[in-house]
Amino acid sequence: MRLPYMFRVSVTLAIVVLSTEANNEMIFRDGWIDFDKDGQRSIFEDPGQPLEKRVDDLIARMTFEEKLEQIRCVRTTNGFDPSRTRVGNVTVAAKFTPPKSNTLRLNEVQTQQISSHRLGIPLLFIDEALHGLRADQSTSYPQSIGLSSTWNPDLIYRVASAICAETKPRGIRQVLSPVVDIARDVRWGRTEETYGEDPYLVSRLAVEFCRAFEEKGVITTPKHFVANSGDGGRDSWAQYLDERILNEIYFPPYKACIEKAGARSIMPSYGSLGGIPTVSHPWLLNEVAREDWGFTGYYGSDFDAVTKLLDRHFITDDPSEVAAQCINAGMDVEWPRSVFYGAPLEEAIADGRVEKETIEEMARRMIRLKFEIGLFDEPFGDVELAVQNNGSEKHRELALETARQSLVLLKNENNTLPLDAKKVKKLLVVGARAEEVDLGGCSGTPKKLVSILEGLEHALPDTEVVFHPGVQSAPTPFMYMPKSMINEGLGFEAKFYENGELSTPSFTTHLEILRVRRFILRNHNYPKTVFSSEISGSFVSDQNRDAKLEIEATGEVQVFVNGEEILNNVGTIGEKDTRSDANFGELSGSIDQGLPKYSASYYFEKGSEYSIDVKWTNSDSDPTLFLRWD
Repeated sequence: MRLPYMFRVSVTLAIVVLSTEANNEMIFRDGWIDFDKDGQRSIFEDPGQPLEKRVDDLIARMTFEEKLEQIRCVRTTNGFDPSRTRVGNVTVAAKFTPPKSNTLRLNEVQTQQISSHRLGIPLLFIDEALHGLRADQSTSYPQSIGLSSTWNPDLIYRVASAICAETKPRGIRQVLSPVVDIARDVRWGRTEETYGEDPYLVSRLAVEFCRAFEEKGVITTPKHFVANSGDGGRDSWAQYLDERILNEIYFPPYKACIEKAGARSIMPSYGSLGGIPTVSHPWLLNEVAREDWGFTGYYGSDFDAVTKLLDRHFITDDPSEVAAQCINAGMDVEWPRSVFYGAPLEEAIADGRVEKETIEEMARRMIRLKFEIGLFDEPFGDVELAVQNNGSEKHRELALETARQSLVLLKNENNTLPLDAKKVKKLLVVGARAEEVDLGGCSGTPKKLVSILEGLEHALPDTEVVFHPGVQSAPTPFMYMPKSMINEGLGFEAKFYENGELSTPSFTTHLEILRVRRFILRNHNYPKTVFSSEISGSFVSDQNRDAKLEIEATGEVQVFVNGEEILNNVGTIGEKDTRSDANFGELSGSIDQGLPKYSASYYFEKGSEYSIDVKWTNSDSDPTLFLRWD
């Protein structure tokens, strides 16, 4: 017999409650939660009371500082202590973690939040769910452009419902999806994340996606408001569009999601409209969405989009003015963390550029939404259900059905497809992506990954399948050392250890290039967070090379050439590349503009043999290691 939800939560939290001392014994009552820890069931703690009455009761109890907390957030729960950092929201809450550990961690943080705050207002946990929750062991459905190729709104509703069933039990109550950008230039690199070029199709599918989540108490976030692809396919570009084009092409999906699906959040983009950044655009945020469409939800900026007023749009070089312009335009929350909505906003409030009433209105909006989605009545995730639903057989079958409906065959000369296993004796597969498993932007990591190459080999067991990586792209001055020149064409040998001490390897593999991401580890059923690795290769230099080597990695990395350490990412050997440093870094210690890059030069002589050895210790839930040269 399955226990009622509230009792299962109590069992799940038993260890957490015992390990968190402050006031925990005062929180969990018989069938309800005493958020303010006064022993009385206050109006805002009673789900039987009308929603507005609960909102009014809680708002009346809040100080201005507590209201300000509601529009602030942090990125991930890693190192986050609710008793020290006062915020209302947490982004990147899944952080590529498995369902059990993810849910336990969020429940622990939520318990700390409720126990350590005077009023115990629960946190809103947020992450991506574009075509599946961006988490470990979640089910991955076809990328958005594939979903749109089904032309099946009912199927999209089923897919979104299944994603929600994997998301909500973890304790995540908002998803940064769907992408409703209209993709009309194939040179735009984010077309895959969209439902395509037609406003009607995009609107129909987006409504079904949002409806499936919103009716189950999970907030959706249509994005990127608005017209995110500019001339020439430029991403997040300056747009100069008249109102007719906006109303006929770019506005319809947002309007439909709000009016027909009740979408409770919108994400303004990095770009600008008519010379005004979208995150500080009063006409766009207030007159269009709130007044014309009746939007009552809240705005959360594209990640670091508030920053762009300072370092992309060059509106001002004053951080407090950045905060003032965004707040006064109606921009509720700065994602993914509060930088300008921290001390700079306080300065703007103190000198009168931001009225306290504006902050109070935004805080009320956030509090009301938390009541609307039932966060005060159901603030915790369900570990058992999260484990059961994530990557379930039922959801994998739905993913297969969806993938089949998403296929588009433009041409099939001589009926080449489907391949006849009895007739095809030899098959050439060209392109590095065939060997990798790249699920697209904002993707999680399913329980099992199958590459195109692996799938073909499985489907054609009697066929000789020949693979070639093809031409390697080099989007930056740095590129990967090709497999053909390392270890006589075998590529780098990589040994992985189930600890941080480089002892007793758990598996050994070969890497085409020295690039390690979580999908490589998942292919080896290796969901470890703390591990170490030794990666080695040798080559004979075919020319005199004065090369610069670059590393980018989580954890700690050392690079050796012929046994000599020439580079590490702890700052003792080599130079830190400032490309990833933000010019406003002093405002926040948690800003992360990509992983730091470190480089060092080395001279390779023609005809000489060189060994390349890398030692890596990782403790990050999203393990990453790149070694490149120029």
